[in-house]
Amino acid sequence: MKTQLLYLDPYDDPASAREKLRWVQADRVVLVWPSHGRILRRSGDLVLLQREAARRAARLAILCHDPDVRQHAQRLGLPVFDDLPSVTQLTWPADSHRRPAFVRRRPLPQRPSALGRRPAAGSRSARSDTQRAFWMLFVIASMVGLVVVVGPAAIIELPVATSERSASFVVSFDPGVTSPSAVALPGRRLRVEVEGEVQLPTQGRVLVPSARATGIARFTNRSTESVVLPEGTGLRTVGTAPQRFETTERALVPAGVGAEVLVPIRAAAGGPQGNVAAGAIVAVEGTLGLQVSVTNPEPTAGGAVEMRPGVTPADAAAARLALERRLQQQANAELREQLREGEDLAPGSLRFVQELDSEIAPALGDASEIVQARLRVIAEGLAYDRVQLAAAAASALRGRVGETERILPDSIRVELTPRSDTDGAQYQAVARAMSLPIVDEASLAGALAGATVEEVTRQLSELEAARSPSLRLWPAWWPRLPLLSLRIRTIVVPVVP
Repeated sequence: MKTQLLYLDPYDDPASAREKLRWVQADRVVLVWPSHGRILRRSGDLVLLQREAARRAARLAILCHDPDVRQHAQRLGLPVFDDLPSVTQLTWPADSHRRPAFVRRRPLPQRPSALGRRPAAGSRSARSDTQRAFWMLFVIASMVGLVVVVGPAAIIELPVATSERSASFVVSFDPGVTSPSAVALPGRRLRVEVEGEVQLPTQGRVLVPSARATGIARFTNRSTESVVLPEGTGLRTVGTAPQRFETTERALVPAGVGAEVLVPIRAAAGGPQGNVAAGAIVAVEGTLGLQVSVTNPEPTAGGAVEMRPGVTPADAAAARLALERRLQQQANAELREQLREGEDLAPGSLRFVQELDSEIAPALGDASEIVQARLRVIAEGLAYDRVQLAAAAASALRGRVGETERILPDSIRVELTPRSDTDGAQYQAVARAMSLPIVDEASLAGALAGATVEEVTRQLSELEAARSPSLRLWPAWWPRLPLLSLRIRTIVVPVVP
């Protein structure tokens, strides 16, 4: 005979299990319970499944480890298996061809009366009606009382004027301190290397050579042979500021001692310094100076200068200052990336501690319409914990308020100013915060519990700290405040004057 395994799911109910049985096409059906979850645990569920299997002309068996299901199945005469191998190895009990079982209800035991006989039907009915009416009234009264006590709710808003308090104290952020104290808070030194360059238009003007001086040099032969003077032969003056000249063309000094030749010359550098007096040029560069002598029979002339945009000390200083400001912004951004959660940079702590490289180009005095500055430095900053600073500020502010006031923690603001006499090691801190009078919300709610709206309005108007208090009731038509103080919520609203 053909046996079919039908697996149940943890969410199956009698209806879904019967739907699965409708698709059975075997003579024997084994319902396999899931390993997790407890389903179809009632005897009536198995009866419905047994009837559905009987309609399909199939025998029903159970594979389950639930003791309740196994017990119900055995009472109904259904085969019960422990695992899958036993389904094929064990012999199914013979089919008795009996009809599916029906679940019969057990009759309720009768309660004997005190006299050994049943009470009259009329008296029993009257007593039952009385008891039902009593319990119904009791439940209704309990619900009404619960609604009266727990149902209503009230919200009291007390606008309270605040006042500003301030305190001044000295604080230092020391990297060597591990725990906060009255005068020092832990700090961290942060370092970063930054570099950059900047170009600015020059604002100054400098004298720039515009023309070179020219003239005539006379060469005299000191030997008996002719001497060739190549173009560009160097000549010099003597003195503390010698000037250099060059010949502008090739020349030949005739042979013979005392032979002369005139050659045009030009100053090597532009400017009026090339305008020298007659006879100032007396030296020939190189070995030619041993063969010929030189002089200028006439003064040289034509050397001149003109004013052009150029690099002045003011331009260099402006470029350096602009670059330092840019690098400070860059260092500030990079140092903030190193901050931990809750930290901040101490104001004025950012400084350049080491200059690695710097350059100003062009050089001072050079003609140029722009000046370029390059700089590479190591910047250092000091990090501190904002929470620890706020705690120190709150401690300083407590001495400024009385016992009837309290400081609003979210309103604390601290301004730090570096002290010039401590080289950035200490800061003058000014803490400011808003304070407001202390209102005992629990006592106020207890005093107003159960009072009428008129009484509450009168009592709230007598509070010195509150300004124009408001009352909201739920439901709005309820004449009194809740009897439970827990259902009264008092909200203190700070008001800035």
